[in-house]
Amino acid sequence: MATPYHRDPFTFKDYLKAILLGLGLFLLTFYIQKYVNRNGHERNVFSLLSNSCLAPTAVLLGGGVLSWIKKDGQFDVIFLGFRNMRNTFRGGFSQTLYEDRPQNLYDYRQEKEVERRVNIPWLLTGAGFLLLCIVFVILFYKVPL
Repeated sequence: MATPYHRDPFTFKDYLKAILLGLGLFLLTFYIQKYVNRNGHERNVFSLLSNSCLAPTAVLLGGGVLSWIKKDGQFDVIFLGFRNMRNTFRGGFSQTLYEDRPQNLYDYRQEKEVERRVNIPWLLTGAGFLLLCIVFVILFYKVPL
């Protein structure tokens, strides 16, 4: 059994999932800007690239920061409250099915402590897309096209 301080390292597959999610959002945003939103004259390619990098940056960095906040147990009261509310509406069935689960906040936090970790692949991939976005904005203002 893992101790509360033992964290499994992220694998290449976790980083690959984050990169593919970012590239998918990038391509979707680029396609929408280039082919769907045809208002006005042809836009600068660096403007399209910087705007397309913003969507994966927001999703990946936002998800990584939320996992960082969740690691500290900030959402425990909300999760436990919704779970107990769901069990209340289920009646006697939920008491027999979930009687081994903790009912108070302290026990809930102790149970979840083993599973918590920050989503490092999302943070690093989001930071990479943020750097790309900054580079494309600099090129947009420096390179005349």
